[in-house]
This record gives sequence, structure tokens and C-alpha cells, in this order.
Amino acid sequence: MEFAFLALTVIRNHPSLAGLDIPATGQPGRVGTLVTKTLVIAEEGCRFTDENGEASAWFRAYDKVTGEQVGTGKIYGIQL
Repeated sequence: MEFAFLALTVIRNHPSLAGLDIPATGQPGRVGTLVTKTLVIAEEGCRFTDENGEASAWFRAYDKVTGEQVGTGKIYGIQL
């Protein structure tokens, strides 16, 4: 499972948030964003090695109105 889809344990297990369904919170790092008329597209600020041993990161597209994630994709190579 990709780390970016998981809520950080320290957040998920915080006593003040008990009983809440915490969605994916991402991970720390610098993030690049692109904003269009209908989307916010954000790339992850860090890379990790996937199941094939390739270093990659992800970008995710979100609907600006609803906040719903509407797409994802891998970014290969180095992100600056």
C-alpha cells in the first residue's frame, strides 16, 4: 500500500481525534501545485521505491469545488 494513502499514525491515534474517520493525510515534504479552472493538481514532495524497485512519486488531481480526488499518476525521476 502506498504511504501517501495512509493517515499518519500519530494523527490517526491522537486522543482528541478519537472516533473520527481520518482520511489520507499525505506525508511531509515540499509540494508543487498547479491550479486550473476546475482542478488542483499536487505532486508529492518526496520519492519512494515502489514494488518494482523504481524511485517514483505521485501526483494527485482534486476537484476544486468538492475536494474529491479525481485522478492520480506516477512521476518517474527526480523532482526538484
